[in-house]
Amino acid sequence: MMRRACRGRRHHRVDSVCKIANSTVTTHAVVSGDFNSAYTVKVTSKREGGAPAPGHACGWHLEFDARGKMDGPLQGRPEAGRHVMGGRKFNVHHMQKMQGAPAR
Repeated sequence: MMRRACRGRRHHRVDSVCKIANSTVTTHAVVSGDFNSAYTVKVTSKREGGAPAPGHACGWHLEFDARGKMDGPLQGRPEAGRHVMGGRKFNVHHMQKMQGAPAR
């Protein structure tokens, strides 16, 4: 099994501010873990200003936490974009193609 030399906990931080029409979306994310066996993602995002989207208030606040861990060696052929969430397997790249979004 291939292991990278990544010792101890690491933290990666992402901050972004996007102007969308007359609103501003501000996002802060922290990805942490040892990245050899587990990681945690915490995202906070808020929208201010602009017209309300159907079914939503003018401003909104979102908090999202996700955790990932290695359960053991990969079975079969690894595939980019493959995830298991809540026991369901999916591939984010396949989902983007189904929705007509450009694949990365």
